[in-house]
Amino acid sequence: MKLILSALLVLSFCSTGHSQNLLITNVTVIDTKTGQSLPARNVLLQDGLIRSVTKSAGTPNSAAIVVDGSGKYLIPGMADGHIHFFQSGSLYARPDAVDLRKKVPYENEITFTRNNVTDYLQRYLRLGITSVVDVGGPFANFAIRDSTSKTITGPNVLVTGPLF
Repeated sequence: MKLILSALLVLSFCSTGHSQNLLITNVTVIDTKTGQSLPARNVLLQDGLIRSVTKSAGTPNSAAIVVDGSGKYLIPGMADGHIHFFQSGSLYARPDAVDLRKKVPYENEITFTRNNVTDYLQRYLRLGITSVVDVGGPFANFAIRDSTSKTITGPNVLVTGPLF
């Protein structure tokens, strides 16, 4: 199975303040308008933006950091449009659905989830998810978004705030 070299690489490179250029060579690019795979492409990033996608033509003569994408695909970053920072997805995260608070207090679940936000966000990136949207939760989610965006390389985080 061919590996996916997602926009995660691009996001990671650009969000860490690199002023250098990045050139991904010999990668298969997915054209999102036509759905076609375009093999043997060079993708040049300058100043955090994709500047060109060209057919590979031998060894590039560039001042960029070069990453060999042979045998890999470059795809747009994916988005998870429905997450909740205050819920881990475990059995104990939804006392409104299944009340297991006598086994594990709900407060412990919330604390566990908050203590592991960095790990969760880095897992998203490893899966090629470059944007997440928390679709309803406490105002504390704004602080989570603001603090993690300054301290880790992670996905773009959008939050909506409390539900009605």
